[in-house]
Amino acid sequence: MKIGVIDSGVGGFAVLKKIAERMPELEYIYYADNAYCPYGNKSEELIISRLSAVASFLQSAGAEIIVVACNTATGTGVNYLREKFSFLRVFGIEPSVKQAADEGAKKIALFATERTKNCKNLARIIKNIKAEILFGQTGDLAYLIEKNIFNLNVLGDYIHTMADFAKDCDAIVLGCTHYIFAEKYLSEKFKGRIYDGTDGLVNNMEKCLYGTSGCNLPKRSLYDTKLTIYCSNNKIAEITYLWQLIAGGYLKF
Repeated sequence: MKIGVIDSGVGGFAVLKKIAERMPELEYIYYADNAYCPYGNKSEELIISRLSAVASFLQSAGAEIIVVACNTATGTGVNYLREKFSFLRVFGIEPSVKQAADEGAKKIALFATERTKNCKNLARIIKNIKAEILFGQTGDLAYLIEKNIFNLNVLGDYIHTMADFAKDCDAIVLGCTHYIFAEKYLSEKFKGRIYDGTDGLVNNMEKCLYGTSGCNLPKRSLYDTKLTIYCSNNKIAEITYLWQLIAGGYLKF
């Protein structure tokens, strides 16, 4: 079975890592739409157009399942994809504010793109939880992480200001998959729980595919993951090298 994973850039690798660790027997196709990165500052029309084009490409490459590994794209266009590609299973990642609240957080700092913060799906989730949500500002962080992915130390001070904003919170929720690469730096100053949405996504996938979550499948090195990588600009070698660093455990987040 082939799973197609969509993101505007490298953020989706954090999602792919979690999926491949839990479901190592599957084959993966990753599409980094980095000619349009980040999606967070793009129009709804452009995001939906790109999702449709990339999903069509992944389907033609043999994908039977589509994973939207971008919170902005999920909130903006996952329902459209499910209607247009009704013959495929389509999963999307969402900010895990409900999980944080269910696990006892009373005050949550949510960091996400402006488009994600304003999407109807998130408003629906927040309406049904009792925790207080504080919306942090992240500016161009997704773009900066994409640009500096091999030297994230230069963003350390920037990321520490996020931890300062959340100092009185019980939990941080990262509502952008690019931000997952900042988690190591956040945890240097923030000692509460940090959520990124990947566990909820993978649990949902496992329940749909296997009827249960937390499957005890044999573990393999991520180096052995059957993976084909595509992108919409000319940085395929750079992106492939990044995955090799992640798979080998050389880039930790």
